[in-house]
Amino acid sequence: MLDRHELADVQGIGKELIMNAWTGPPERDNPESTRPDSRHVTASAIVFDVAQGRVLLVHHRLSGLWQFPGGHLDPGETADTAAFREVREETGIIAIPWKGDAVRHVQPVGCLLAHPVPFSIAEYPAPADPSWNEPAHTHIDFLYVGHVVGPTDVRTQDDEVAGAVWADVRGLQREPQYRIRPDVPGLALAAWTGRP
Repeated sequence: MLDRHELADVQGIGKELIMNAWTGPPERDNPESTRPDSRHVTASAIVFDVAQGRVLLVHHRLSGLWQFPGGHLDPGETADTAAFREVREETGIIAIPWKGDAVRHVQPVGCLLAHPVPFSIAEYPAPADPSWNEPAHTHIDFLYVGHVVGPTDVRTQDDEVAGAVWADVRGLQREPQYRIRPDVPGLALAAWTGRP
């Protein structure tokens, strides 16, 4: 049986990427992270307001697109923790992992802590970020599904997002006023309906 390092190499992801997902990324000012071919581990969350049938979107300043809240992992942080921290930081919304049909959580006997399973792990192009002296690069994003707990009023973090909205899950493809990242409507609907 392959361990997670060998599996990562077989899949072409690389040991450092998998380890970063568990232990946090190298510092962003690391010279390796400023290469155009660098890959950064990020985490994001599809957050639902279940009672209203809405999904939370943020207007990302660098990409200019509406997408799910998320960002880079802090050193020592797990991907699931980073995803829900980013939701809170970018929007003021407190969310927790959803234990609906779309996501299965398994607690193996004898483990210290079972982390939520990502809904998706995907690679996306990331635009250059002059404020961090970063050229365009790649994000390996661990995407989780969650739901809001508490108030649904959004308060945006202006340095990273230009806005945040709750949008109708089933109407995302018909939102002409938003320039939504192309994969967002399908992912949101798949998570909402429980079809990964």
